[in-house]
Amino acid sequence: MEHFAALVLTILLGLLLSSISKYATGLGSIPIYSLVLAFASIGIFGAAYSIVFGAMTMGVSLVVTLLDSEVYDGLVFWLVSVNAFALGALSCFKMFGSVASPHFAIPQTSQSLSAGSILPSSPIAALVLSALSVSALVFGVGVETYTRAQDYLMLERPVLRSLASMLFPIASFCVGYAFGSAKTLATKVLTLGLALLLVFVLLMTASRGAAIVSVFCVVGYLYANRQITSGKATLALLGAALVGLQLLVIALFLRSLPEHGLIPYSAALFELVTGAESLDTLFVDALDSTAGNLLFGFPLSVTVHLDNPDGLPLTSLLTQLNPLPGFLTNWYDLVPELRLNFYTPYPLMGELYSYGYPVSITFFLLYGFSCSMLGRECNSMLARGRRIVPLVVVASLLIFVPLATQYNMRSCLRAVYYAATLLMCVKLMELLRQARKSALVDRLRI
Repeated sequence: MEHFAALVLTILLGLLLSSISKYATGLGSIPIYSLVLAFASIGIFGAAYSIVFGAMTMGVSLVVTLLDSEVYDGLVFWLVSVNAFALGALSCFKMFGSVASPHFAIPQTSQSLSAGSILPSSPIAALVLSALSVSALVFGVGVETYTRAQDYLMLERPVLRSLASMLFPIASFCVGYAFGSAKTLATKVLTLGLALLLVFVLLMTASRGAAIVSVFCVVGYLYANRQITSGKATLALLGAALVGLQLLVIALFLRSLPEHGLIPYSAALFELVTGAESLDTLFVDALDSTAGNLLFGFPLSVTVHLDNPDGLPLTSLLTQLNPLPGFLTNWYDLVPELRLNFYTPYPLMGELYSYGYPVSITFFLLYGFSCSMLGRECNSMLARGRRIVPLVVVASLLIFVPLATQYNMRSCLRAVYYAATLLMCVKLMELLRQARKSALVDRLRI
């Protein structure tokens, strides 16, 4: 029965994607199409991996073995959720229509923040966000710990580390977009240097986030050139994924070293490049665990569901949906109950599976609808020549996928709340500016 249900849901998802693709024009709408595909891929390939290879090592000291029936049940839940997400996005398009952004090159001087308009707005956004994310990571880990430490990622300031993990994908997307829209060699060199800096800083903390920098940079580049649905885009994304896989292997290799930080990691990479046999075993182990790190979000979500046979209380759902800071809620009291072990939090998909189908379907219907609304407004801003805000908002939507399979619902929604708040504030400022202009025109007429 589960096999048949999974087949029907996959066919339905294909039909929904076909319908969404008709509206996937411009910067704001295409990510909806990408998000649905990414969600479906993680579930389908994760389920296949769980059945073929059986036990999967996830995180620290966590080995999971699922029965085939448990895998298929989880896959049905996953596909139901993805279909609800796609249906929510499509319903928004049907109700309000889509706003296509212009397909011509937007002037590079629009919305510039530099005093002399020397640099266009997208490189400025890339530069500022890269500087913020790098600084947040270095100071979040601690400068001394970042240089050399016995333990992996001894965090001095977890809030800064959390901020860095949210900013890095956004900065990478903006870097790629700035590179794709750059008109001068200096701007291209600047943005390429920023991309390398992001990768380097992440690798020196053995963060798996380094693996997604290449993908987000390429996605940003393709959006800048309106090539996201072309054949060249497929090849570019495959190349970026291969680079990301190599970076993931390196990050996992660095994690296994006895010492951590900039100095030990640099020395280990130099030895690896020069062919030191003492590190070969560690590197092979990193290769073996790569697939599990990419796809463990699916079996992890099923494991969370099995770990809560009576389901999670709805009171915890209300706390996670609350946009207020954690110290204004009971979030910190709730955190220990939403973890499989000290190192492994419940992922959003696992939490929704434990809350039940009605909650998950409602959540993704509303989330898909909201994403479409945000994307529609981003397209409208791009049509008016604005670029920085749409870039940040779209990148915030894109990071939802990697977060949803590894982190709590509250962590996943934080970037979406920030993006929506930013968009609403800008929209309010525009309305106030138009009101002032209208009032001035009325006075002149009198």
